Amino acid sequence: MKRNFEIWGLRIEILGFVSLLLGTFWQTNFSGWWDKQLLEWQYCIQHEVNLAILDSLQKISNIQVAEDKQRKKKMAKSVAEKIEYARSYLYREREKRYRAMDIGQALLFSRIEEFLMIFGVICFLVGKYITLQGVKKYTVKGGKT
Repeated sequence: MKRNFEIWGLRIEILGFVSLLLGTFWQTNFSGWWDKQLLEWQYCIQHEVNLAILDSLQKISNIQVAEDKQRKKKMAKSVAEKIEYARSYLYREREKRYRAMDIGQALLFSRIEEFLMIFGVICFLVGKYITLQGVKKYTVKGGKT
């Protein structure tokens, strides 16, 4: 069996490279999507809150010019409700986002990527070591098979 260690070492290295390529593909198409999705989710939450704040500011400016006290009270109550809704919406959506990260698929997807990368590096290093051992044995024997 000519240079058996070298052949096995190279096979394990190839397995490592394939695992690294799969990990990169996984990161690009799946895990990266989750990262992008979470940023877009945060943007949507912030957008809703900003709209509620702007609406409240408009109502506050209208309160200043209103003449009727009852109307002022009604408008002030509406502003307070709108701000409270925005605050509770922010907290609810942020909690949903955290749960999706902690116990949802996003965690699983990142773990798969980590496994593929770590497995690839380990295979590559083990393959290099086995190949080196094969070369050493071959060199020590004087190149005889």
